[in-house]
Amino acid sequence: MGYDLKKENHAEVLEFYVKDTGIEIPKGRQTEIFKRFAQADISNRMAFQGAGLGLSISKAYVEMLGGKIWIESEEGKGSVFYFTLPYNTPHKEKTFKLKENFSKKTSAKGTLNH
Repeated sequence: MGYDLKKENHAEVLEFYVKDTGIEIPKGRQTEIFKRFAQADISNRMAFQGAGLGLSISKAYVEMLGGKIWIESEEGKGSVFYFTLPYNTPHKEKTFKLKENFSKKTSAKGTLNH
């Protein structure tokens, strides 16, 4: 599990990833698992029960925030799930040079000495 800051189409994105060493998800099922109530075809379904909603909900949130979600899976190595979210680099605050003599402040009533 981790993240990277990457450039994508002249914009910065945060790319998050989660690796597992579990079952491989066949290429033909990799887009299907992001649909509601869909599950990967596995030989022992009882070992990996679920409603098939987690990835579809994750996909909806990621896309709502302007990102993308996908999977890379390799036989014998498990799967890596990725998603990106737009990231705006905070701008540095601008600094302003103050007048050198600021030991006296002026108010509507007159000068204040410090």
